[in-house]
This record gives sequence, structure tokens and C-alpha cells, in this order.
Amino acid sequence: MQIKQVGNMSQVKIFNDYLKNAEEIVQLAEKEKDKFEYENCTHAITGNPTQSTFKRICLNPRTKNFDIIHSATKNLIQQWLEYLESKKMFHTHALKNVLKYSHMYRLLKYEPGGWIHPHIDWDHFVHASCTFNLNEDYTGGQFSFFNGKYNVELKTGDALIFPAD
Repeated sequence: MQIKQVGNMSQVKIFNDYLKNAEEIVQLAEKEKDKFEYENCTHAITGNPTQSTFKRICLNPRTKNFDIIHSATKNLIQQWLEYLESKKMFHTHALKNVLKYSHMYRLLKYEPGGWIHPHIDWDHFVHASCTFNLNEDYTGGQFSFFNGKYNVELKTGDALIFPAD
């Protein structure tokens, strides 16, 4: 597994080829495709409530997909915190405490032309975000930070973790 920094943003990390069972997760999710729904959140620039163009499904505890993502997330957070500590630039004690439990695991599905509007993941209980890329058979789809200053493209199985603000 290779770990890469995004631009000069040392707190945003890409872990290449992190999730080995991405195809299995997609196959399990396809069995529940009728449960996918649109998501709403605030647009970061306008402040207006905005409906997504993607669909999501929240993963339920005690299911195979939940267990896979929960384990991968727990390990990813630990590796990220160790990396941040190694840089001696970040106070990670508080992060360790607030990142013990994820508030929600979900799968997002984008149809052609779908996108996510500018947003911030942070709230009182969300201090970091991570994503696992489950496929790469699409065009576009890169993550954009700081109004497009940094763009990140992920391959199948790659993981990205970053501060939620």
C-alpha cells in the first residue's frame, strides 16, 4: 500500500489500493438498490438546502458491508493518526477521542451526470471524513478541495481521509 500526500496539504492522505474487496461491496449493494435514496445538505457557498444528484444507502450494523467498511475505516483512521503524529505538526489527542466511532457509513451511487455540490462535512460530531473508491469506470468524479485548487482522482480500492472542515 502506498500513502500519498495531496499537494501541500499534509493532513489530506490517499492510501492507494487500500480496500481489497471493493467489487464484493458493490455486488452486495446491488442487491439493495431499491433502498437507495437522495440526500440533502447545505450548499457550502450559497447556504441553501440542496438535494444531491447521487443516491445513498446507509449501511446497517451486523451486515457484511457494514462490517467490511467499519473495519477498513477503523484501520484507516489509526494509520492516518499515526501519520499525523509522525509529522509532529498536529495535536491528535482530541482527534483520537472523537474519531472512535463513525456517525454513519453509507454508499453513494452516482449516475451519469451526477455530482456532489460544494459542501463541508464538519459538524459537532464529524471531525474527519474518509472515502473508499469502489470503482473507476467513469469520467470525472475527482475530489476537489479548496474550490478546485487541489483535485484528487482515485482508483478502485483507494482510500482518502481528510479533516471534515
